[in-house]
Amino acid sequence: MKDISYLLAIGLTMLLFLHMILTPLLRPDREERSRDFLQAYGAYRDMEKEVASWSR
Repeated sequence: MKDISYLLAIGLTMLLFLHMILTPLLRPDREERSRDFLQAYGAYRDMEKEVASWSR
């Protein structure tokens, strides 16, 4: 039983380290995501202004 818990602890630690190493590599960096968000938000605000100008 002691061996199983030891192997489980090592396995979970290895999974944690793999997750910490691979997650930033697979996901785009924060600046790229925020740039995409700001571009989309800017386009949304432009559309909002245009629709508001129609009703005047």
